Amino acid sequence: MEDLGKLAQDISVLHRQFYKDMSDKYRDYSLNPTAACILLMIDENPEIIQKDICDQLVIDKALATREINKMSKLDYINKQSGFGRTVKLSLGNTGERIAPEIRQLRQQWWSDKFKMTKVNENSSLVEGIQTVVDSIVK
Repeated sequence: MEDLGKLAQDISVLHRQFYKDMSDKYRDYSLNPTAACILLMIDENPEIIQKDICDQLVIDKALATREINKMSKLDYINKQSGFGRTVKLSLGNTGERIAPEIRQLRQQWWSDKFKMTKVNENSSLVEGIQTVVDSIVK
C-alpha cells in the first residue's frame, strides 16, 4: 500500500458498511451494532465491568451506559455490584439465548465479505490489524 495512512480510511469504510448492513438485522433483536458488540463482549467476558467494555471497544462511558441500561431492561444483561462503585455485567437469560445468534450474524457478514473478495481470513493483514488493535486496547 503506497499510502499507509489511507488504511485508516479503508478500515473506517469497512466499519461503516458493517454497521449499515447489520443495523436492520440487529434491530430484530432491539439492538444496534454498538449494543451487539457490548453484548458479545459480555458473553466472552462474564462479570466484565463497564470501564473494561469502554476500553476494549474504544467507546465513551455515556454511550456504554445508555446501551447497557437498554439491554438490562430487555433481560439481555444483568448488573450486579462489584468492588467499590463498579458494576459487574453478565448475560441475562434472554441474552444467553440470543448471543449465539448475534455472533453468527456478525460471523456471516465477515465470511460473506471474505468469500466475495477471495480474501483468506487467516491472511497476515488480518493478523496485523488484530495486533494493532491489541496494542490500542491493552
